[in-house]
Amino acid sequence: MNTALFVRILAFFGGPAEFGIHDPRANDGQGGVHVRSAKPALLPMLWARNKKGCHAYVRPGPVMEPHFLLIDDVDRERLAAQHGFVPDAPVATAKRGRMIVETSPGNHQVWIRSRRPLEDVEKSLWLSTLGSDPGAAPKGRWGRLPGFLNVKPKHERPDGSFPMARLLWLQ
Repeated sequence: MNTALFVRILAFFGGPAEFGIHDPRANDGQGGVHVRSAKPALLPMLWARNKKGCHAYVRPGPVMEPHFLLIDDVDRERLAAQHGFVPDAPVATAKRGRMIVETSPGNHQVWIRSRRPLEDVEKSLWLSTLGSDPGAAPKGRWGRLPGFLNVKPKHERPDGSFPMARLLWLQ
């Protein structure tokens, strides 16, 4: 991830954000998740850990978290129907207040920004209505960090590489 992209994500989240690094091999009593304030100086460390098999995540800081909803496991058809995302137009378009991240080929996460805080019950209703992962908790959700590898074993390619989470839309 470059610094300009990082600055755009912080602006989208309306202030401080958090990075999470998850080491699936860790047995540290914390589930291998380590949270840090999102700062550009941490990007090289995150990248180094990501290349060694750790997952890199991002989420809005606690003050702005109630204003955001993360929809997971969104395919291309639902991107178009629910979020107005048309990637093949001469200029890609989507609804405002969205950050769309392709987490692996054909699979996406969509952050939706709300003008008002959303209660957890309301978030749960929206998650169900929009077809997100039904077991996902509505509060404190982590999204894949664009510009970093999705190192889930099921996404490993025959050559040993992994797909990169790509930012497709941010407005």
